[in-house]
Formats: sequence, C-alpha cells, structure tokens
Amino acid sequence: SSFLKKLLLIIAFFCVSKNSLYSQCVEIESILVAACGTPEGQNEMFRFRVGPVAQNTSNLVINWPSQTWEGVIQNATTTAKVATLNADILAAGGCGLLLQPIGGVLPANAPVIVVTSYLFDTAANSFGALNEDTYILFQNSTTTGGHFGNYQPTGTRTLSMNFGGNSCSDTVTYTRNLLSDAPGDT
Repeated sequence: SSFLKKLLLIIAFFCVSKNSLYSQCVEIESILVAACGTPEGQNEMFRFRVGPVAQNTSNLVINWPSQTWEGVIQNATTTAKVATLNADILAAGGCGLLLQPIGGVLPANAPVIVVTSYLFDTAANSFGALNEDTYILFQNSTTTGGHFGNYQPTGTRTLSMNFGGNSCSDTVTYTRNLLSDAPGDT
C-alpha cells in the first residue's frame, strides 16, 4: 500500500540521515562505568564522536582512570566479534551497523565506541537496535580489573583521550556517588 511505502521511506530516512557535524576535534559522549559481563575490565566501554577532521587510531592515547592504555587491536578475533554483534543488531531491527576502521582511519564526524578488551563478551553486551553506523575499537588488553571505578560514596574519576597530543583531546570527570552501582550504569 502507498501508506506503508511512505512509512518505510520515513523510517529509512531517519536511519540514514542521522549525521551531525561537530566542531570539536573529539568529544567523549558517555562512559559505561559498570560493565555488563565478567570480568568487568574486559567489557567496559565509552563512546565518543570524531570532529570535522578524520583521525588515525595509531595516534590514539587513552588515559583510563584505573588502567594503562595498551593500544588498538584489529584482527580476526575482533572481526568475528563485530560480525556477531552486527547479526544481533540486524535481528533486533536496527538500521545501523558496527564498523572497524579501514586502515585505522576514523572518518570525520564518526560515532565511535571504544571497548576495553578484544576479549569483550558479545553475549553480555547487545547493541540491539543501533540506529546509525558506529565505529568500534578494541583495546589490545587482557586486563580483568576495571578501567573506570564504580559507585563509591565519595570521589571522582577522570577519563581523557587524545589523538597526537593536546591539540586533539577531550577529558571528562564523573562523580562516583552519583552512579547507581548497577551493571550497565553510564
């Protein structure tokens, strides 16, 4: 029917057209502090958006609140995990996919998720109905301890990242007593 075709066209438009421009070089948008899945240190993540200039992951440095940055890994293991996550997204009706960067390049204005380990548990972390293509990076880490720091009655934690120094960086600080201390807390 004509109505159904129009409705599908509108849905497709919203799935494809969500692309905002950002003036900052990079912007951290959220942190998954209390990861789903165990060990926690392999299932934490944060989300950021690249600004108006493409960035190369070989220049990425992350200063975790509780661990050491071990660089990005992209190999057959991460490719298999992305394929599993994308199958889950498609099964849930999502209209976006997870992508690994080609040649380590994150395009301008790209949304990106950084996962704390390539040993990430795909069964514990579904991306469900993802609504825009999003790049995913895996840290080359086997660390089991947490990277962020969950609920505590006092204190703050800071996450910072940069691409090639202070000219392209972002830092966020969160107050630990404002967290709910539940798995999946951001």
